[in-house]
Amino acid sequence: MAVIPYSLLLPPVIIGTLVSFYLYPPAIISQETKTTYCYPYIYTLNSEVPNARCFSVGGRGKRFIGVLNETVVGGGKVVDWKEKEEGKKEGEVVVIPGLWDGHAHLLHLGEMLEGVKLYGMGSVEAVRTSIEMHLIARATLGTKENWLRGFGWDQSLLFPDENTPHMPTSNDLSSPLLCDKYIMLDRVDGHCLWVSAAVIKLLPNPLPTNIPGGEILGNGSVFCDNAMDMVYDVYPDKVLGRRKVITRAEMAMKELNKVGVVGVHDAGMRKWEVEGLRWMAGMGISSVRLNIMVECETRNTYCGGEGESGVRNIMGRTEDGMVSVYGVKIYADGALGSWGAALLSPYSDKPETSGTMLINSTALQDVITEWYNAGYQVSTHSIGDLANHLTVQVYKDLLSTSPYTPPYTSPNHARRLRIEHAQIIAPEDQELIKSLGIIPSIQPTHATSDSSYAEIRLGKDRVQHNAYKMRSLFDCGLNVVLGSDFPVESHDPRNGIYAAVTRKNPYTVEEAGWHEEEIITVHQALEGFIKNPAYAMWAEGETGEISVGKWADWVVLGYGDEALGAKFWEEGWVEKGGDVRRLKVLETWVGGRKVYDASAEERGEESIFESLGKVKGWDVMGWVQRVFGGSGI
Repeated sequence: MAVIPYSLLLPPVIIGTLVSFYLYPPAIISQETKTTYCYPYIYTLNSEVPNARCFSVGGRGKRFIGVLNETVVGGGKVVDWKEKEEGKKEGEVVVIPGLWDGHAHLLHLGEMLEGVKLYGMGSVEAVRTSIEMHLIARATLGTKENWLRGFGWDQSLLFPDENTPHMPTSNDLSSPLLCDKYIMLDRVDGHCLWVSAAVIKLLPNPLPTNIPGGEILGNGSVFCDNAMDMVYDVYPDKVLGRRKVITRAEMAMKELNKVGVVGVHDAGMRKWEVEGLRWMAGMGISSVRLNIMVECETRNTYCGGEGESGVRNIMGRTEDGMVSVYGVKIYADGALGSWGAALLSPYSDKPETSGTMLINSTALQDVITEWYNAGYQVSTHSIGDLANHLTVQVYKDLLSTSPYTPPYTSPNHARRLRIEHAQIIAPEDQELIKSLGIIPSIQPTHATSDSSYAEIRLGKDRVQHNAYKMRSLFDCGLNVVLGSDFPVESHDPRNGIYAAVTRKNPYTVEEAGWHEEEIITVHQALEGFIKNPAYAMWAEGETGEISVGKWADWVVLGYGDEALGAKFWEEGWVEKGGDVRRLKVLETWVGGRKVYDASAEERGEESIFESLGKVKGWDVMGWVQRVFGGSGI
C-alpha cells in the first residue's frame, strides 16, 4: 500500500498558515523581538523626521516601531552598519524607504527573462540571429505546445533609413533553422505581435480586414492592439497554470529585489493569475508587494460580480500586505510608437490616421461607469490626447457628485481614479486633471525613449504643449505615480529616477535633457517612486516612508564617490555631477526580512527564494512542482 506524504493531505490554506507561522511567529513587541538597525544616513521621506540614524523593527508582520537619531534606547538586538562594514570601502552608505514601480507587468517580466531580448536591435538579420542562438540553446522551444517568445523589437530601428518604417513580416523570420517554428515577438511597447508563418497557419484564413480597435500589418504578420487577441486565442500559454505563474513571478521578484524594488503596481492580471500570487504570498515565498489591477477575460468588459468568473472575491489586501487588489485596468487606446495612440488630430508623419481607440467613447463611458458604481478603483490606459480627453470627461462626470471635506481638497480623494501613462494631454484636460485630483501614472523613461521620434509623430507644437508633462503635474500638488512599464522599459528604478531628474535617456550619452522645463527634483522623484504609489493604493498609512507603524521595507544604497557622497536627495547633488545610475543597491528588505544582499550574491550564497522555499527541511517549491506539475492548480 502506497504511503501518501502527510503534507499532501493538508489543504494549501493550512500549509500556508504553517509556513506563515514559521516565518512570522506570533509575538508581542518586546525586547526579545525588537531589532534596531543603524546606518550612517537614513532619509525617511517623513516630513516630521526627515533624517535618522537608526530605526527599530518588530512585531508580527514586522513594522517600524521606532525611528531614532544618535541614541539607541531600550533593549533588543542592535545591528550597526558602521560596525559591520568597518574597514570596507563601499563609499558612503545611505538608506531610503523601499522603492515601488507604479506601473509594470510582473509576469511579463518573468516571461521576458525566459525569452529572447530584442531591445535596440538595428536589423532583421540581428533579430533572426538572436532567435536562432536562443533556439540552439533551448531546443525544446518553437513547438506548437511551447512557442519561442521574444520582446523589444522596434520597426523604426529595424528600418532606420525609411521615413515611415514599415512593419516586419513572417518572411523576416524565415531561415532553415526557423522555418517551421512557432514564434511570437512583442513590439517594444507591447502593443503589436510579430509572428512566424507557423503561427499564421493557426489563424483564420483569410484574416479579417476590419478589426475594431486593431489592425493587421506587415503583410499579415504583425497584429496590433485588439488584433492581438486572435493570436492570443491560439497561444498555448494564454491561461497560465499556477506553477508557471509562480515560476515567472519568482524570476521577476528576484531581479526586482536586486534593484531595490519592494513593491509593484501591476497593470493588468487575470483572476487566476491573482489567485496564484495570493497563494504564493500565503506560502511566505513572495519578496515583492503587489497592488494589482485586474483584467476581465474579455478586455474592457465588466466582471466585478461574485462567482467563478467574477473578481469580487479576490478584492482587498492580504493581512501581511503582500497582495492588494482594489480595481480594474481599462484600455482606451494603443501606443505612440506603432501609431496606435488615439489623437485629437492626425499624426504628423502619417496624416491618414489619428490612431486607434480600442473601445468607442460610449462603451468607454459605460464600462468605466459600471466599475465605478460597483465601488472599484478604475485605472485607464490613455496615451493619446483623444484617449485622455475621453477618459477625463468620464471621470469628471463621475466625480461631479463625489463629496469631499477638508482637509481633503480633491474630489478624487475617496475613489483615486488613475490615468495610466497620461502621455499626451491637451492643455484644457491637463487643467481638469489638476482640479479633479486625478492620479497620473507616468513612466519617466517613456519620455526619454520616445524623444527620438515624438516630434516626428506629433509635431513640435503638440509636443511643447501637450506631451510628456511631469514637473507641471507635480508642482500643482497631484499625487503623481512614477513607474517603468517593465518589461517595456528597464525594471531598474535608478534609470527612471535619472530620466526624471535629467530628462536624459539613461541608456545613452546625452549633453542636454529633452524639454528640461519638465525636470523634477530628486525628492519629487522619490515621492513618485515611494510615497505616491502608497496613496494610489490606499496604503499611505502602511508604507511610503520610514515611520512608526509602517511596513518595514527599506533599501541600503552605496555610492563610490566619497567626495560627492551618497545623499543624492540633497539639492545640487545632480548638478555637481552625481549620477543616480551609479548608486549601488547593497541590500533590500521587505517586511523586516532581507530579500537581497549584494555581498552574499557575490559570495554565491543561495537566494531569498531558495531559503524561503525551504521551511525546516521542506522544499516548498519542489512540493509545488511534484503535486501540481505542469497542469497548474
